[in-house]
Amino acid sequence: MTQQTNLQVPVDHTNGSVGPNPVPEGASPALAPQSAAGRGRSGWIMGSVLTLAAGAGIAFALRVGGSSPPGPAEPPLSTSQGVAIPVKTVFPIRKTLVRSVELPGSLRPWAQAELYAKVSGYLKSVQHEVEPGPQAALVASILGGTGAGPAVVPGASLVRGLAALHLAELNAEEKDIGSPVAAGETLLVIDAPELLQDLEQKQAVWLQRKAEVEQAATTIATAEAAVRAAAAKERQAEADVHRAISEHTFVLKQYKRLQELARDRTITQELVDEKQYHVNATKANWESSLAKVQASQAERAVVSSKLATARADLSVKQAQVHVAREDHHKAQVLAEYARIQAPFDGVITYRGVDEGDFVQNSSSGQTRLLMTVSAIDRLRVVLDIPEQQAVWVRPGSEAVIRFDTQDSWVTKGKVSRIAYSLDNQARTMRVEIDVNNRDRRLMPGMYGQVRLTLQRIKNALAIPATALYNQGREVYVIQVRGGLAYRQRVRIRYDDGRELQVVKVIGKREVPLDGTEELVVSNKGELADGQRVKTAHPGSGRQVRRGTPPAVTDTAALPTSALKDEVHAQTDVNPAGPQVVAPAVPPVAGRPRLAGRVPPRPPA
Repeated sequence: MTQQTNLQVPVDHTNGSVGPNPVPEGASPALAPQSAAGRGRSGWIMGSVLTLAAGAGIAFALRVGGSSPPGPAEPPLSTSQGVAIPVKTVFPIRKTLVRSVELPGSLRPWAQAELYAKVSGYLKSVQHEVEPGPQAALVASILGGTGAGPAVVPGASLVRGLAALHLAELNAEEKDIGSPVAAGETLLVIDAPELLQDLEQKQAVWLQRKAEVEQAATTIATAEAAVRAAAAKERQAEADVHRAISEHTFVLKQYKRLQELARDRTITQELVDEKQYHVNATKANWESSLAKVQASQAERAVVSSKLATARADLSVKQAQVHVAREDHHKAQVLAEYARIQAPFDGVITYRGVDEGDFVQNSSSGQTRLLMTVSAIDRLRVVLDIPEQQAVWVRPGSEAVIRFDTQDSWVTKGKVSRIAYSLDNQARTMRVEIDVNNRDRRLMPGMYGQVRLTLQRIKNALAIPATALYNQGREVYVIQVRGGLAYRQRVRIRYDDGRELQVVKVIGKREVPLDGTEELVVSNKGELADGQRVKTAHPGSGRQVRRGTPPAVTDTAALPTSALKDEVHAQTDVNPAGPQVVAPAVPPVAGRPRLAGRVPPRPPA
């Protein structure tokens, strides 16, 4: 078998040519193949030696770097050959993570009522602001004895007090925007004489119906007396029947005895005939008494029906009284609509009419807004939470509110109520926070920044956002183990844009961080998987010992909070040592990168 000479291509350093050395001039052609075969065997031996040396170097690097990472990790692209790249690294920090969101919110009054006219008419008067004074106390003491002094007899003092009150009302200013009002206080009076006339008419009808009820009650009493009289007459007729029966029986017995005496010729027949006439008379009296009983019964039935009619008429009259009373009440309510009152304590924030203006009721379609009353001693901060953060908001969630228009006035509060539903268009949820405003420092309509605390994760291991990089849909960190950089797939559990809480994904398991992971935060794109790196303390150049991570984070990679100290997250930092950083170096030309593409694997 002929040996192939293309396994090792020697280089002729004499003339710089590549390929098999040519046969020197004057050499024997028979020696040329033998020389080529010798050179081929020496090249194969040299390649084997270099391969064994490379394998020994890999084994030595693995022994120095420690055991391989658990789980299926990406194989290194290259061995730890060449110069180590200085990088900045951090360790996870144990602290309390706060999930929060900052959104704009607007102030709304606690309650706001827009007052419209229920009845039509000319505006008769606008309420005046009358301050309570000695005249009011005097009138109160005279009328009800509720003033400071004892009740006195009405007289000249009452007249003077009433006159003083009327004069004070005429001289006072009208209720206008900014005027305080009390619940139930009359603000506007509409002149509606037809309503007052209708009220008087309904009141008269009501009184008439009440009189008819009394008349029906009298009729019932008369009918009841007639019924009692008919019953007594019926009883008398029944007694007459019993008497007629007794008389008839007695006369009939006498008649029978006279018949026996007449047969014995003791008496004459004329006496018997006379007694027979007497018997017939008593019988007719009996029948007459029976007829009287029937007549009295019929009369009793008649008066009883009249009594039932009277009682039914009384029920009708009572129903009519109820209808008349309700009509009167309705007319009274409509008449009271002519006086527009404040629904609650607050201030007037809008007035759109003056005395003498004609206003129409709200059902006419041509009405206009008369006044607006707002309760501002307590305000609502209203904000709309996006769908992503809405699931974390609950009543009682802490909130910090800042109003820049009030010299950066900051106050704390809690979520009072949430809508538990998203808006179909904006996909946001309405949230309200109650704010005390007794000093009237805030005004409805103002805007502010609201920072809501959505979640607190205590005793968490946080890493900066600069420690992550994406490759496709997967998220990775670069972890330094034994001076070598390895990428590790992770899954995010918390992310506020600055700090994150992640878990390592090893196979199908999620393994939490233990705090000893040294993560690269700089030059990630310049590192290959398995690349040697150099981490040192700032300014010292000292190599960091494996397994002793410092607990101070890279503050340059973490932006400060936008709010004041009140809203800073509580951080439990263990000051065990300084942060591990190293100066950044420019990219090395031709070095494979991890970020942005999948690094090629080394040949088997």
